[in-house]
Amino acid sequence: MLCEVVDRSDGSMARTPQLLAFATEHGLRCVTIADLLKYRRQHGGAEHGVNGAGRRSGAAALLGSVAAA
Repeated sequence: MLCEVVDRSDGSMARTPQLLAFATEHGLRCVTIADLLKYRRQHGGAEHGVNGAGRRSGAAALLGSVAAA
């Protein structure tokens, strides 16, 4: 499924401030591109996907933990 959150006032694509407000209103977590870049810098940019132990690593782990919340 592909969807887009729109701004209530004019129907345009919602930007970060509107998305953060939407997440707060609905009890959701929100991850920005800046969050992902910061995570990759702190945990090694090359690490992604599934590691040798079959567990998610890198950004995949971060996104998995957000999706599970």
